[in-house]
Amino acid sequence: KQAHEEVEHAEAFKHFLQSVGHRVVYQKLDPGKGEFEDFEDVFKKALDHEKLVTERIEKLYDLAQKEDYKFAYSFLQGFIDEQREEESTFTEIVEMLEMVKGGGISER
Repeated sequence: KQAHEEVEHAEAFKHFLQSVGHRVVYQKLDPGKGEFEDFEDVFKKALDHEKLVTERIEKLYDLAQKEDYKFAYSFLQGFIDEQREEESTFTEIVEMLEMVKGGGISER
């Protein structure tokens, strides 16, 4: 479900750029090493990545405002809201995993 949503977001960016006259060029992404210390580390790294994405979208938003490019900052506002939700979700998961790891939750 999450991966499908991320593909939809990428498609939205592509369509937006094309709709305002830009050519979309794909570049190879670094897939990373896929190495994690434990289950909790997977979610901590995912949270860090979401924070990085938020930072980049906010920079685009700030630039759109500086340039008074209303189409862009209107488009990006939805992604800023989405990123807050993503960060919140991953933060909650990390906090729950930390509680379980630390014995803060008893198993049933």
